[in-house]
Amino acid sequence: MVTLKDISEITGVSISTVSRVLNNRGKISEETKRLVLGAADELMFKKGVVSQKTGQISYRLAIFYPNKGEYFHNDPSSSSDIRSIQSELLQKGHTVELIPHFLSEDRGMEKLIESINRNKIDSFILSDPPPEKKVLKGLEKITIPFIITNGIFRSSSLNQIDFDNYSGMKRLSEYILSKGHRKIGILMGPENRSVNRNRVDGLKDAFKELNLKIDSKLVKNCEFSMESGYAGAKDLLAEKKEISALICFSDYIALGAMKACKETGFRIPDDISIVGFDDISFSEFSDPPLTTVKRHSEQFYSFIAKALHDLIKYGDSISSFNVLFNTELINRHSG
Repeated sequence: MVTLKDISEITGVSISTVSRVLNNRGKISEETKRLVLGAADELMFKKGVVSQKTGQISYRLAIFYPNKGEYFHNDPSSSSDIRSIQSELLQKGHTVELIPHFLSEDRGMEKLIESINRNKIDSFILSDPPPEKKVLKGLEKITIPFIITNGIFRSSSLNQIDFDNYSGMKRLSEYILSKGHRKIGILMGPENRSVNRNRVDGLKDAFKELNLKIDSKLVKNCEFSMESGYAGAKDLLAEKKEISALICFSDYIALGAMKACKETGFRIPDDISIVGFDDISFSEFSDPPLTTVKRHSEQFYSFIAKALHDLIKYGDSISSFNVLFNTELINRHSG
């Protein structure tokens, strides 16, 4: 299948401009139109790759996710986000590949570029890149349209759409601190995940505003899973039984921590408060119902799919954007 990238490489015209010519959108010089349409004819590019549903060109897209063993098991919330975004893009008639990225490893950026070229990707979604300056600099050099989600770079000009993980965790931490808790165990996510870093920043600022320090001995890094939350809570409770609250960086971690606390003889919330993040469907029905942070996802997945679609079509004329969807503290009975 001939792709927009093929035409772009032959003509030296950007992918977004190629798309605008083929869709007859925007003001394009006649010379550029002739160049693009001539190359398209030569390569036998047919609106062929046209969606039966929308009548528009079907692009070859990718969603890159962290190459971590058992990723879809260890982070159910993020993997659900990826599947939902994929579904929205498929409904628009596009081809969508799910491809692991290796950005936390040596040569990770090279591998990403190789994968883009090998799979002839027109545009992509990048989920949860490592929060490292070298990764940011590498991404800034990529020329095809893409959007970062599920953990973003703060103060970046790249196109990013995510939930407001920073403010959500800051609000959750302020809530626990307002209850008078000071011996607080913290079950964070994996260190090399941007979504974890965004939440860490919110946590730190909540403590800092009260001139409080986080006790590093009460911090454990977990996968975003129930099993990991259970193990992390078991370890903390065995070491520091005076903990009065647990701030968990996901609901799955919190549900595992609840099980560990009950097995250790703690009553929730009488002996220990537990809070989570994400407001997954199980959280309302846990025992007790989990206090958490809700991500307002009603329009998120369709929004990000449309934004990527528009980037391909109008990329040269769209300013870079950082869009954060609201989060909300859901106060139930666990904390």
